[in-house]
Amino acid sequence: MQRKKAFTLIELLIVVAIIAILAAIAVPNFLEAQVRAKVSRGRADMRTLVTAAEAYAVDYNTYPPAEEYNNNDPLTLEWNANSQWFHARMGSPLTTPIAYVSTLYEDPFVSVELDGLQLPTFWEQNAPNVGKRYTWFPWSYYLTPDAGGNNPNGFNMDFWDGAVEWTGQWLMYGFGPDSDAFHGNGATFLPYDPTNGTISDGNIVRTQKSTDGIPPHPNTGCFNWVNCN
Repeated sequence: MQRKKAFTLIELLIVVAIIAILAAIAVPNFLEAQVRAKVSRGRADMRTLVTAAEAYAVDYNTYPPAEEYNNNDPLTLEWNANSQWFHARMGSPLTTPIAYVSTLYEDPFVSVELDGLQLPTFWEQNAPNVGKRYTWFPWSYYLTPDAGGNNPNGFNMDFWDGAVEWTGQWLMYGFGPDSDAFHGNGATFLPYDPTNGTISDGNIVRTQKSTDGIPPHPNTGCFNWVNCN
């Protein structure tokens, strides 16, 4: 009788094991490549937006205001962490009535759930295309040069001078690969550092003074402008 040629079970198992090993190596690298691509996209988006914001400032002698995603209105001057640090987004005046930029880009790292709010359903129902924008802090919109002394937060410092000395006239950030806007008490603007791992703590931060993160605040010593205690 002539024997038919075929793979043995052991040979098939070896092939399957090799494919599994290759997949285990390739998939994480593929996912990391996606994260790195999103980081590059975020930085490019922010570069375009701040270029448009500078053009806006030349025409109007002020930077475009922020918007709150919870009601789509201009941000109020309430000293409320939830109102300012979480709701401040790049404002629509950057696209209308004059289009300084064609679209207000969305942060690719926004999480589907943040601060107890079920997202993106919350955004879709209350402020479509606002809550997913990059966080935007034009200091002149929050503060005035004579806003020093006692303030509603009870932190004695000249907010205007401290903020401008720290970052320049504005600060913008994206959530970064960890999809978290906050990183512990006093670390809201902790810069993302890929050397700590592709997915690590930190926001993608850009300011008028720096294109890649910020140093600790000169008054507080932390990555925030309020008391770190």
